[in-house]
Amino acid sequence: MRITFIAPIALVLAVVIPQAPLQAQPYQGPTIQVPVPGFGPEHRGEERERRERCEGLEYRERELREHLERVGYGEERERLEHRLRETHEQLREQCRR
Repeated sequence: MRITFIAPIALVLAVVIPQAPLQAQPYQGPTIQVPVPGFGPEHRGEERERRERCEGLEYRERELREHLERVGYGEERERLEHRLRETHEQLREQCRR
């Protein structure tokens, strides 16, 4: 007699009380976006420009070294050495962080 009374009550409770989800869902509350300096679309453009400038300086330094190997001693060599030092300094200051 007890079983016949419990079965209908269990059926009613199962329909009335909602079932708990099988998997816990992640929290979907409000989010806050905090801008981080050095990241974002504007930084990517700056980074690309810096990389291109550094590649240009590296190319120029290579050109000056190759030209310097073919030049004899004299006024032109001194001028090339000076430009090579300046280019090397720019490269070191702007690109080697």
